[in-house]
Amino acid sequence: MRDSASAAEEAFNEALNRISTLVEPDLALEMLGHEDFGKYLAEQRAFKRARNHYGLAERIAETLNQSEDVARIQLCIIRIDLAERKDPRLGAFQRLKEAAKDGYTHVEQREAWIHYTDTFQNYGAQLIATRKGSEASVEYFRGVLSLVRRRQSEVVK
Repeated sequence: MRDSASAAEEAFNEALNRISTLVEPDLALEMLGHEDFGKYLAEQRAFKRARNHYGLAERIAETLNQSEDVARIQLCIIRIDLAERKDPRLGAFQRLKEAAKDGYTHVEQREAWIHYTDTFQNYGAQLIATRKGSEASVEYFRGVLSLVRRRQSEVVK
């Protein structure tokens, strides 16, 4: 088992090395390489190293002005942080992802998560006093995602 993990990491490092030495740089490919390596490391529970690779991917996405890629990577980092801290909000994050299956973008998901965490922070003590107050349902997140989408469409008009 350890040998296969070591071989996988070696393969990722070799791929990233080859990408970085291409005659014509391909930042999008490099971003995907770091993102995939980050995902692999997160699955192996190597959270710090995963976060580093996701951070590199995020910086490249920002350089490429790819807001959807930036948001997707940031959501991955949020998931890692919640899992590493064994944060009770991990369940809420998973319900957000479930609600987002209805065709919401990563930017909309990130904004919905920010809305949720701001609301939780502002009303957390009161919510915790109620039964299961800190748990947000899939329906709650569908509502927040819909709100985020409406706000974005109003800005565009």
